[in-house]
Formats: sequence, structure tokens, C-alpha cells
Amino acid sequence: MAYFYNFPNTLYKFGNEESLTSFQDLSVYVDVIDQIKDDINFYSDYTIPDGDRPDTVSHKIYGTPFYYWAFYLLNENIKIQGWPLSNENVVARAQKDFPNTTVTTTQDLTGIFLPGQIVAGSTSGATGTIIKRRLDFGQLIVEGSHDFVANEIITSTVDDIIQTTTLSAASEEYNAVHHYENASGQYVDIDPAVGNSALNTEITYLDRHITSNDNLKSIKIIKPNALNSVISAFNAAMRS
Repeated sequence: MAYFYNFPNTLYKFGNEESLTSFQDLSVYVDVIDQIKDDINFYSDYTIPDGDRPDTVSHKIYGTPFYYWAFYLLNENIKIQGWPLSNENVVARAQKDFPNTTVTTTQDLTGIFLPGQIVAGSTSGATGTIIKRRLDFGQLIVEGSHDFVANEIITSTVDDIIQTTTLSAASEEYNAVHHYENASGQYVDIDPAVGNSALNTEITYLDRHITSNDNLKSIKIIKPNALNSVISAFNAAMRS
């Protein structure tokens, strides 16, 4: 079954075109799926295997690739966020979303190392421009990929005054700390002058991407023995 087959046509004006075009009305909504979402008689839980596409999952469950659309209607999270990525592609997405370099210090950064300043590493020789600061973690985000190293001194010169600080850590932005969690999984604050407690777990940007992607893999599916009755009801509602 093609998902869009039963959508009614409507006249629609595209862009600056003078004439109207007959086009399927994609704004039509049918609540048949909503009615079965919480009815255990119609659905079961399913975990999407790594790398499987919607059509692949449909074929595994229903013997045909053409019922992929039901996964999106039954699961609000993948309808909004999209189908889960493969584990390999999750890393690539994190690298794309957070392509810069994060350097960390336990020293006070009040009034120094501001966005727009150029910093240079005394040991690595790396240089880059600060684009963001996260003072609650003692972090400076430097534009682009650079080879700053832990324990080196970085400097920046403003109005002939040299600013310096010693790095406690340096990493790719996607591997940098996003936040810390306690044993209960709750966000916790740290003192950037002291650093993290051994009782807390650091959560990186990549960790967050992985967790979010893994959550997308847990979906509801229409039970194979209920599929025909649900589709019949869906088609009837679309045509009414």
C-alpha cells in the first residue's frame, strides 16, 4: 500500500505561478493511528537493529517494504526527529554538529579570553579564534579543529597586554563535556576551579547524540495480525 494513495486532491498555488495545480492535500490528518497507540491489542514493542532502514524493517515484520509509513504515524519521536542513524553515522553527525575545539582550564576567566580573541598554545603551536565560552565548566570553544594539548599555557594579546591560562584538558568539541550527572542521572553543577568529582559522570556531546539515537530505536509497531484491520480503517477514514 502506498501511504499517499488515498490522500484527497486539492487546488494549490505554488510560488508565483498564476494557475492553480491539483495536488494531494498532505494536511489531512486521520486519528485512526492515535486510537490504537495505547491499545496493547494492536501494537507491540520493537527495537530497530543498527543500520536498518524503514523499508527493511517493514519487510522483516510484514513481508513487504511498503508499510514503512506506519512506523512514523505510530511513533511521534521518529516523526519529529527522523529515523535513527547507524552507529557509525551517529559519530559523523556529532562531528558535523560540533566541529570545533574545546579547551578547559581551572583558572578564573573573568574578563579575559573573550569571543573573537585569538589564542595560541605555547607547546602545541596551535592557534585559533574563540567563538564561545562556557564558564560553568571552564571551557573555551575555539573555531575549527586544532591540536591544543593538556597542561600547556595558552596566550592571547589584547591592547598589548598578554593574557595567559593553563589548560587542564583539550579535545574535539564533540568529545568535550556537555554536562555532568550524578548516580541518579541528574544534572549536577561543578566548581570549574576544582573540576569534576569522582562521583559524577561526564556526558559528552557525542554521548548525548548516541543516547538520543538509541532512544529512537525503541518503537511501537502494529502487530502483523492486526495490520489489515488497521489499514482498512485508515483507508476508510481517508476516503470519508
